[in-house]
Parts: sequence; C-alpha cells; structure tokens
Amino acid sequence: MPKDFSFTITVDRYKYYSESGVYIRKHGRDSSFVAPLAHEEMSLIYDLFKKYDFMSFPLTFKTTKDASNRYPALFTTVEIIYEGERKKVMNTTSINKKVEQKRSDDFNKFCTELDKIICSNKKIRNIKYAPIIYL
Repeated sequence: MPKDFSFTITVDRYKYYSESGVYIRKHGRDSSFVAPLAHEEMSLIYDLFKKYDFMSFPLTFKTTKDASNRYPALFTTVEIIYEGERKKVMNTTSINKKVEQKRSDDFNKFCTELDKIICSNKKIRNIKYAPIIYL
C-alpha cells in the first residue's frame, strides 16, 4: 500500500477522513471524534480499491433517458488519494437506471464493504445513533 493512500467517504449518516481518523456523525447532534483505522483495516480498504479498480470509476454515474427518480435520495461520495493522484466519485440512490449500471453497482458494493470496515472500528461501532426518519 502506498504511503499516500488515504480516503474520505461521505454517506447519509457520517463523514470519515482516513488521513486524520476524524469521524463526523451527521444525524442527531452532529459530533466528531478521532477513530483512526488500524494498518490492517487500511490494507483491507486498499485491497478493495484495487479489486474494484476505483480509479476507473467515472466521477459521476450518468442516468439513462428512461430512468426514474426514487426518494429519499441518498448520496455517497468517496475521494481517494493514491500515488499523488486524487479522485472523487459520487453516486446517488435517487436514479434507478444508469448508463454504466454495472460500474454503479460495483461502486455501491465498494462503498458497502468500505462502510463495514469503518463501522467495525470499536469507537465507531459503540456510537449510539439517533433515529432517522425520512418524510
């Protein structure tokens, strides 16, 4: 894993910065604390980065002409720094058909696996979340 490998993920309920280990909970009362990932966890994330070929994802996933909207719309953004390059990719759940649907699905799988690793951190796992109600 390169020394400069780091990431930021923003999902509906939190934002996490791997470089500083800062975790920001976004619902209830916003709060932040430091919860750095262990080297083993970062290695797992790096393996995911390579497995899904993150650098080949488009910056956003374009919709097809016959796509329809779904609500609530949730957005996921991942920014990765790797060997001096920075790439930021964003996807949304509000559109059900994308031009590159398989790559969109791969990005969502990448994010789900990334989320599991982050949320397995003991400090993060023990946070009590406020209930979220979408209207």
